[in-house]
Amino acid sequence: MLRILIFILTVTCSTQFALAQTYAKNALRLGIAGGLNLGGEEATVKYASYTLHPFGMVTMEYFIANQFALTGSLFAGTLAAELEGRDRFPGYGTQVITSYDTKYYGLAVGADYALPMFWDITPLARCRLGSLVHHTRVMGEGGFDRRLSKSALIWGFGGGFDYSVNRELSLMFAFDVFLTNSDELDGLISGDKNDALVVFSLGLNFLLRPGDSHDRLARDRDWYAKRTPRHRDAMQTPTVEEDEYSSVGASARGDAWRGIAIEQTPPLSEEQQMLSVEQGGALNLSTSLFVTPIHRFADLERDPSYFTLTARQNGREAMQLKCYAEILCDGRTIFQGITDVVLKGREQRFSARDFLDFSELFRRVRGNDRLPRGNYVVRVSTVAWDHELSSLSQAKFLNMDLRPIFGRGAEDARKVIMEKAVDVAAEGRDALVVNFFDVARQSAFQQVPKPGSDEEREPLRLLPRSLASAAHEEFLANGIRHSFTEALQLRQLVSTDGQAEHLKVVVAEIYFPLDEERLSEEARTLLDNVARHLNQHPALFAEIRGYANDVGDAAWNATLARKRAQRVIEYLIRQNTSSYRLELGTVDDYLAPVRPGEDSRAGRKVEVVLINKGM
Repeated sequence: MLRILIFILTVTCSTQFALAQTYAKNALRLGIAGGLNLGGEEATVKYASYTLHPFGMVTMEYFIANQFALTGSLFAGTLAAELEGRDRFPGYGTQVITSYDTKYYGLAVGADYALPMFWDITPLARCRLGSLVHHTRVMGEGGFDRRLSKSALIWGFGGGFDYSVNRELSLMFAFDVFLTNSDELDGLISGDKNDALVVFSLGLNFLLRPGDSHDRLARDRDWYAKRTPRHRDAMQTPTVEEDEYSSVGASARGDAWRGIAIEQTPPLSEEQQMLSVEQGGALNLSTSLFVTPIHRFADLERDPSYFTLTARQNGREAMQLKCYAEILCDGRTIFQGITDVVLKGREQRFSARDFLDFSELFRRVRGNDRLPRGNYVVRVSTVAWDHELSSLSQAKFLNMDLRPIFGRGAEDARKVIMEKAVDVAAEGRDALVVNFFDVARQSAFQQVPKPGSDEEREPLRLLPRSLASAAHEEFLANGIRHSFTEALQLRQLVSTDGQAEHLKVVVAEIYFPLDEERLSEEARTLLDNVARHLNQHPALFAEIRGYANDVGDAAWNATLARKRAQRVIEYLIRQNTSSYRLELGTVDDYLAPVRPGEDSRAGRKVEVVLINKGM
């Protein structure tokens, strides 16, 4: 065993391009590395100075999960030293030994784990287990020359830094410490401790096959989900003031007290998924935004990665970007700022410190003041003026404690909401509204009709007209079934110490023509399925909420929103749903929130919301 292990951590990142290498499930990478290993044998440590010798390795990585890979490696290297201070060793009698020269090769298997990227560099943690064969030449006075070959087991750990040049190629610096079960790597038995090696290498990783995650937003979501603040000291633990629901007990707290975050960036369009510029595609820019709920803006100073903006382009040249950032609380703007950033490659992540003007933010808000309960929206418009390109991204977080509603089921409820909900909102002082109706998500981000066109007057369609009628009906039926299934499962997570009456779940959205209250054929199909599920669960109650958009007279729009809700109630009653189980919803604002890039027709709707009446 080495008495002294020297660890040298070198970070080098100053190249033109910065792109996070894909570490998605089923990705396959080939690594070729060369470097130096220290003569870590015990005889060298005691009787000779450290010397550096060549080392080479070829590694194949297969990612069995996002960021986690199994590896296989072939390696080879040399060791040599001139001995001083001792010249006799066991096994050689009185022969004076002056030097040795070892060549070794072997194979190892192991695992690599890619940590979240920082400064355009991905840290790697690794472990290895394998064996080697060494051929050693021991030399001494009088022309003594003995050769021997032996094998040994090795095991070790290490780390490294991966810097992506582009999607297919990354530069890697690594270090490893290998322990062995042999005391004869140098051919000399010098004590009762086994020999070891310390290896430093520099190499290239080639992406042979990309992973399964072709949806880049989903890949970023997977990455950011691993950065929950549970294990980070930067987010403060609950104080007595924050933890009013202390009867739940520490074992049930988890992350439920922190709140919920929902990514609301539109899906990538076909244009944004085009070929690279080198492959003939037109230059484009896209962004996505991911946030972790915070309780004070000062949390962003301690860890700016709580808000992370990912920018992408399909070119290779650096792109100058302006970020126009806005933060809203319950629809009211509390911050606006402008910053400049540089996209140095095809993909790069920026923390809050990069795209938020901290000086302006903390001039407008008190960083250490606790944020009030509410719905917080972070919106970033990113513009490349030189190329006339822009992208709008948005994320939302709720600064509310779920434990008063779900009790001991709060942590499980939080996971379900963040993984499966389309939207979520804090309502009033105590209520939580969760939306599981995901049928309209893709339709609302399709090609937006031109203002004043006939298409704009029509209701938002969930599927193209060209789709066969039977397939259309099946798709809508499956969407309603999914919403009710998730809603019922979420309601079951409310424990006996929770308050179910504060939970509301959206299971359907019905869309209307401009300035009209009539039900379309698609709306009737949706309501037929809603009625069937309500009739199958007689204990369920529904609140029917009407909305309109902001075109025209405000008073008329409020009336129109109410009439739309009444038409839905009347239709459900005709489908044998008891009228006492349906109530006309009252909302503070008849304007439905529309996300960036979403079709404005999505605001002309009625929501069917499952509620609990004193249960």
